Amino acid sequence: YDLPKGHLNFGEKPLEGAIRETSEETGITDLDFRWGTKSIILSTCQFYIAATKQDPQIIQNPKTKVFEHDDFEWVPFEKAHEKLEHWLKLAILWAEQITKG
Repeated sequence: YDLPKGHLNFGEKPLEGAIRETSEETGITDLDFRWGTKSIILSTCQFYIAATKQDPQIIQNPKTKVFEHDDFEWVPFEKAHEKLEHWLKLAILWAEQITKG
């Protein structure tokens, strides 16, 4: 299990990079930042929270032509806590606190 993430392109702002990486890795382009554009930085990654009605797709990275994921699954916060690597769990805890108020 993983979250969309990657490197910024030259001159790209973190939010722009997050939107681009989400599109490149999942095909999701309809992001609703209903909780604002607050972010959390973990290691060298900056994460944002958005909602979408789109389903993810398994697509090739447009630059490398590599499939970066094998499958996708929408999961509740509890399952994300179980499945994600430890350092990513902090992003889930943060997102859960913001979205649940």
